[in-house]
Amino acid sequence: MKDVLVWCYQVDRVNSKYWIFMKRNTFIWYMMIPILMGATSFSCKRNHQRQDDGIKVIKIDVKDKGIGNPIEIEKIIPLETNKDCLVGYIKKLVFWNNKILVIDEDSKTFFLFDESGKLIFKTIEGKGPGEVLAPTIFNIDRRDTTILVYQQMLRKFSRYDFTGKIIDTKTITNQNKLIIKDFYPVGRDTFLIFHYNVSNPGKDEPRQITWSLLTGELSYVKQFDITLNKNKEPYYVTQPAAVASNQVLFVVPWSYNIYSLTGTDYRIKYVIDFGNAAIPSEQREIQSARDLYRIMIESKKIGCLVSVMIEKDLLVVDADHGDGSQVFLHSLTKGRTICINNYIQRGLLPKCRIWGLTGNGSMYAIVEPEDFIDFNRLHQGFSNLEITINSNPILISFQINDIF
Repeated sequence: MKDVLVWCYQVDRVNSKYWIFMKRNTFIWYMMIPILMGATSFSCKRNHQRQDDGIKVIKIDVKDKGIGNPIEIEKIIPLETNKDCLVGYIKKLVFWNNKILVIDEDSKTFFLFDESGKLIFKTIEGKGPGEVLAPTIFNIDRRDTTILVYQQMLRKFSRYDFTGKIIDTKTITNQNKLIIKDFYPVGRDTFLIFHYNVSNPGKDEPRQITWSLLTGELSYVKQFDITLNKNKEPYYVTQPAAVASNQVLFVVPWSYNIYSLTGTDYRIKYVIDFGNAAIPSEQREIQSARDLYRIMIESKKIGCLVSVMIEKDLLVVDADHGDGSQVFLHSLTKGRTICINNYIQRGLLPKCRIWGLTGNGSMYAIVEPEDFIDFNRLHQGFSNLEITINSNPILISFQINDIF
């Protein structure tokens, strides 16, 4: 205590001030020690709680050129090519139970192919029995193994079996002006939907883009308070949600958060830290989507999270990066991350668009015919396949053995 008094005295002499310490001040010091210790403990406790709030930060170095073990290509499935099933721009694709489901943005047609790529069924545009009017998106209801095709113009879900037979059709009765971009069955007559919400279509104002739950026989909408960073529109979204056996994850473009659906609510589960490749949050908040897109291209920054997938230990994130995209594979248990683009650049995998994960951990992707031809020139392992520049896209499934 004596040393403390001397130190205080010396410091104050430097500042030309004089302090007089009485013996009773010793009591004050002893009283202050537990208070200071308590404040420190409280601060540490708060920081500890902040670290243990259930949010996991995943750091990704976009410049890391490392790869894991070699890729094993499992299946190459050319989609049948004829005048009845020409596929233009694929808006969504699912490979499930050895069936390939595709919706074509150009023709507004839903296609169902078998495990060899042969066409089983396609929707016919119209208002007659079994016909649909401009289907915009689809998904699989895995509870009863059926296919749901959504028609935006009619606000209807048409349910099909895997032979293409229509089972029933249900109409959204809620009066909200929902423009559904994608939907995911998460329970009986309950969908997680990614949508525009046009509250005043007559006014020249931004449309809100958000997530909601559509429940109660398609009559009730619970809207989450997640808007797309002040109503910014996404430029490119492929698969904004992933429905696994024990969790539902979803992303919001122009944000690096991955959200988890918990019952009828949500929370942030993962935050992707792209380091210097990230556009700062301040810019993402105040800049328009057009300006952010320009920054992303010119500065080679990460822009949108456009896709999320999960299967057991493997989390897959697809992000717009510069004038292209990067697909990252992250082991949730071992913490290691690798980038699929590194395999493509080394010629181990054709240029492709990753669409999903299978139950055994394999990934499946779509390869455009010209990219598959270029890949085959290097490997000559698929010369038996009759692929031309005018062929339909090719589905490829592959696995990175002992990935991490």
